[in-house]
Amino acid sequence: MQSRSNVSSLLSNVLLNLNMKRYFFILGFLLASFWAFSQHRIEKLFYENDYEAVLSVLAPKVNENKAGENELMMASKCYLAAFQYPDAAFCFEKILAKSSGNIQAREGLADVQVIIGLKTEALQHYALLPLSSKFDSLRVLGKKASVLMDVNNYDEAAGLYAQLLTLDSANVFFCRRLMMARYKQKQYMSVVEQYTDTSLCAECKAEAEVKMMAADSYSKFGDYIHSLELLSEILENDSIYIPALSKAANIHFSTYKNYEDAVVLYRKINQLESKSNPFHLRNQAICEYFTGNSELAAPMLNSLITEIQNDAFIPFYAGLAYKNIREFDKSLEMLELATEMVVPAYAGDIFHHLGRAYSSQREFEKAIETYKKVLGYDASNYQVLYDLAVSYEEYNLNRSVALGYYKLYLDACPNVKAPDYRYAENRVKRINEELFFEGED
Repeated sequence: MQSRSNVSSLLSNVLLNLNMKRYFFILGFLLASFWAFSQHRIEKLFYENDYEAVLSVLAPKVNENKAGENELMMASKCYLAAFQYPDAAFCFEKILAKSSGNIQAREGLADVQVIIGLKTEALQHYALLPLSSKFDSLRVLGKKASVLMDVNNYDEAAGLYAQLLTLDSANVFFCRRLMMARYKQKQYMSVVEQYTDTSLCAECKAEAEVKMMAADSYSKFGDYIHSLELLSEILENDSIYIPALSKAANIHFSTYKNYEDAVVLYRKINQLESKSNPFHLRNQAICEYFTGNSELAAPMLNSLITEIQNDAFIPFYAGLAYKNIREFDKSLEMLELATEMVVPAYAGDIFHHLGRAYSSQREFEKAIETYKKVLGYDASNYQVLYDLAVSYEEYNLNRSVALGYYKLYLDACPNVKAPDYRYAENRVKRINEELFFEGED
C-alpha cells in the first residue's frame, strides 16, 4: 500500500511540473506575442507620423533607461519631428553610449548640435564619421564646411569647399561658398582669380551673389572699372538688386565724385528701401547739394542729424545748402554744429565755411577768429588769407593788417588771373597810396 501511495504522489508531482512548464511556456509565448504586437503598433504609428502617440509609449522607457537602440532611434526621430532637439540629442547620446560605432546616431547627434548651437561639439562628431563613398564625402564634408563657416573658421572651410569641388566641380553651392570663404578672409585677388577662372561653371558665374563678391573684390584693390562692369551686368538682369545699386552708387559718389550718376542711383535705392537707410539718405542728400538741389538737400540733411550722430559732414553740407537757399541763420546754426564734431582732416574747410557764414551775417570779429583757426589746421589755405584781409577792412578798417594778409595771399595764390587775385592787387596798391598820403607808410 505504501509503495502505491508513493507512486501516486510521484505521478502527481510530475504532472504538476509539466503543467507549470506548459503554463510558463504559454505565458511567455503570450507576452512575446503581446510585445511583438505592441512593437508593430508603435512602428505603425511612427510611419503614420503619429509621433505624439509613439512618444507616449517610448518616452517613459527612455527616461527609465529601458529602451533598446531601435526604440531610442525611433524616439529620437519623433523628437526631431516635434522640434524637441535636446530630447533628440539625449536619445542619440544614449545610443552612442551603448554602441559608439553607430554612424547614424553620431551624425544625427552632430546635426542636432548644430541646430542648438553646440557647433564645436558637432565638428568633433563629424570628424569621426567615415568617408567610405563619394556620397558620404559630399554629405559629411559639406556639413562640416558649413559649420566651419558659421564659426568664422573661413580658412579651413575654404580648404574643404575646394576639396568638395574636386568631387563635384559643377556644384554651384560649393563654388559660391568657396568664394565666400575667401571673400570673408579678404583674399580679394583669390576671389577675382576664381571668378575669372575658365573652369568656373557658367551657372555659378551668372549668379548675382557671385558677381557681387567679384565686383566688390575688384573695388577693394582699386579696379573700379571692372567692378562697375560687373555691377552693370547684375543690374541688367535685376534692376532692383540693392547691393549692386549701393556699391555702384558708392563708387560714383566716393571715388569718382560723379554726383550726377550717384544721385540717380541713391534716389532709386531710397525709393526701394522706403527711405529706411539713413546712410543712403545722407549720401543722396549730399549728391543733391552738389547737383544744385539745395532746397531738397538742406531739410534731408537736417533730419538726419539726430539719426546719424557725430558725422560732421551732415551739418556741414546742411549749412552750405541752407546758405545756397539764403536761410543764413539756419546755415550758421548748422556750420557751428559741424565744428563741434569736426573731423581733423576736414577741419580747415569746415571752419573756413563757418567763417564765411559769420562774415555774411556781418559778425566780423567771429569771422576773423574762425579764419585764424583755419590756418591752424591748414597753413597752406591761401584763400583764407584773402578772407582775413577783406574781413579786417570790413570789420574795423584796419588797413595795415589787411594789407599784410593781401600780400601773403598774393605770394601764395598760384592763379594770377583769379578775380580775387586781381582785387587783392588793386587793394594793395590803393591801401599803400592811402597810407602814404596819411603819413603812415
